[in-house]
Amino acid sequence: MQDHAETINADFTYTRIGRLDYFIFCVFIFIGIVFLYSLLGEGIGIFWVAWQLCIFVLYVKRLHDTGAGGWWSLLSLVPYIGNLFILYLCFAPGDAESNKFGSPPKSIVRGWFGAA
Repeated sequence: MQDHAETINADFTYTRIGRLDYFIFCVFIFIGIVFLYSLLGEGIGIFWVAWQLCIFVLYVKRLHDTGAGGWWSLLSLVPYIGNLFILYLCFAPGDAESNKFGSPPKSIVRGWFGAA
């Protein structure tokens, strides 16, 4: 497995996340919340809040990969525009070079499967 230590800050957080990792993490989070909803029904409130926080973190990290500030993640709260914003994050290419948020991310997901 590939070492990703150079893309991790001192507080063990990734500052940038690529398109593939963003998409895969969103799918995993969505599957988890659907599973919890099937178990808990309407009592899922606290998990929904946790899910929203996780998604916002992914938005900010994806925006950092494109060179934009995290404040743009608030667009996801605007009806209809938020949906377009989320699609933008799925398809917008990240900066190939280092930007003010760090060096280009290495794919975590590809590292899990042994690819570069």
